[in-house]
Amino acid sequence: MKVREIREVTASYIKEKPIYLLVAALFIVSSLVIPYFFTRSNIINIFFQASDLIIVSCGLTFVILNGGIDFSITAVLGLSSIIGAMLMNMNTGLLRNSPFNVPLSLLVMLLIGVLIGSINGLAVSRLKMPSFIATMSTNLLFGGIALAIANSKPVSNFPKAFMAIGRGKVIGLPVVIIIAVVVVACLQFLLFKTVFGKRVFAIGTNMRASVVTGLPVKQTIFFMFLISGVVSSIGGIVSTARIGVGMPALGAERFIDFMSAVVLGGTSVFGGIGSIVGTFFGALFVATLSNALSMLGLQWYFIMVAKGVIIVIIAAFDAIKRFGGND
Repeated sequence: MKVREIREVTASYIKEKPIYLLVAALFIVSSLVIPYFFTRSNIINIFFQASDLIIVSCGLTFVILNGGIDFSITAVLGLSSIIGAMLMNMNTGLLRNSPFNVPLSLLVMLLIGVLIGSINGLAVSRLKMPSFIATMSTNLLFGGIALAIANSKPVSNFPKAFMAIGRGKVIGLPVVIIIAVVVVACLQFLLFKTVFGKRVFAIGTNMRASVVTGLPVKQTIFFMFLISGVVSSIGGIVSTARIGVGMPALGAERFIDFMSAVVLGGTSVFGGIGSIVGTFFGALFVATLSNALSMLGLQWYFIMVAKGVIIVIIAAFDAIKRFGGND
């Protein structure tokens, strides 16, 4: 490849897919300045810690593609986590003596995502509520319910079958990483290889035109929020199994990470542009940045500042690319 061609390819990636170069640059720089960063154990640890971040962010991508927002994902995480924990707990759990303890608890955790996602979808698609109002309301409602039923206390002591999700390995890889990869693959297929995915992009690009052409706009928007809710509950399952504790406020302070992963991955906050694979790399960047800065011994607030600066820069580039920097 000629030097000119290399420059053109590099320029194209910087403009259209900067996240891939950002991840590569972060790995290279971190490997050079941080001892033991680029080791097998630390790389696996990054993916292990990022598993729920990857899953939830990919579900959120569908809503952002419509130019919306879903604040309730943190409530889904917390409520599914604590209810699942209270059902499975080996001492006081409601299903502790059932031979179907784990599968029934997992089903209930998933249904929580279905419930909250459906309420959001109906509020936005049928009642015409702005997504930030609808999802902020459900976040407060169900987040408060999670804290109330648990008295703001964590619950642990789970069956071995459930803990195997968070601590088990298959072909040398943690189960949670495999689950995250499967979710990414399924959602990428849904978004780019199905009629539903084409409708998501069409509606996110121009809703009025979609209505005029007869696309099922209300139905599609409803399912966007439903997907976000269900995928978030999967993230709640993975996160609870990974840390071994059910927490009513699980993920309450992580919304900035979820949103950062989506935006860094190239999904436009104005809708119509994005991909699941891009979000995957966005989540990987966020997790790697946290890991690298932690290994450097920086305090959490410096890490938050770094994430904030990066997301502002990426969002600004998105706005400039979208509107051409015109007044």
